[in-house]
Amino acid sequence: MLFVESTAVSNNGFFSNALIWPIVVIILAIIFRSTLQDLIKRFKKGKAFGAEIELENEVQKQQNSNVRELTNIEKATAIFHGETINYFRGLVISESEYEKMTSDAQKTETLIKYATIIYIKSNFDYLYEDVFGSQLKLLLHLNTVPHTGETYEGLKLFYDEAVEQYGKRYDGYSYENYFNFLIRKGLVVAKGDRYVITIGAQDLIKYIVATNKTYNKIF
Repeated sequence: MLFVESTAVSNNGFFSNALIWPIVVIILAIIFRSTLQDLIKRFKKGKAFGAEIELENEVQKQQNSNVRELTNIEKATAIFHGETINYFRGLVISESEYEKMTSDAQKTETLIKYATIIYIKSNFDYLYEDVFGSQLKLLLHLNTVPHTGETYEGLKLFYDEAVEQYGKRYDGYSYENYFNFLIRKGLVVAKGDRYVITIGAQDLIKYIVATNKTYNKIF
């Protein structure tokens, strides 16, 4: 089995993309149990990398061989081969320095923090892919006036400039939709008759800087 030979933590302290999905499945099962239950119901049968996955059958086999009910972690890890699980388990233990912890409380807290960082990175990566460059510029501007913010009409400048530069891409995409995206994603919030940047958006900006991503995206 071939894997990308890289550690879970990159030089700047954030986790590499190669490890996000497997580790999230294994670790976040502990924290987000109800979400995983919904995922498992939807992911009972499907195809991945050309191989058919029949999670329901695998889980059923395990349930039949054990008196107790399977935990959510066991159901989640049943998706993958043992070799895959053991490989990433080793990376989790190594990168989290889990074995250096002397108490169960420390170990639990370490794994929760580790999983939290992965979850933040995963969400910020998806958000970064979705947001337009002009919307990032809008957020950067709001970050300079975090308390007073700007009016809805005043922020339209960023939309208008993007329309002028990328006309066809904005056909049928109104300023209302453009701005509502930022509200829906929790990046801006109304404050009276003005809009201010959220703490989450400020952390997204920090994340972009820390991971050497560019603000100069298209659109």
